[in-house]
Amino acid sequence: MPQIIAQTDPRIDRLATELDITVKRLQWMQGQLGALQRPAAGPVLISQAYRLAAPPPAPRGAAR
Repeated sequence: MPQIIAQTDPRIDRLATELDITVKRLQWMQGQLGALQRPAAGPVLISQAYRLAAPPPAPRGAAR
């Protein structure tokens, strides 16, 4: 029955094509996000990154 409706109403065929393209785009995006989730190197903790970016602490007793 749906095939008969698709043949008589071109809007249904157009919507089916648009949905197919949307599904393919979503699958592509899912693959891209999956690639981003794979770690390229070891994890970097934010606290470690902050310590590396901060200047070293002044020695105790140093003049200010």
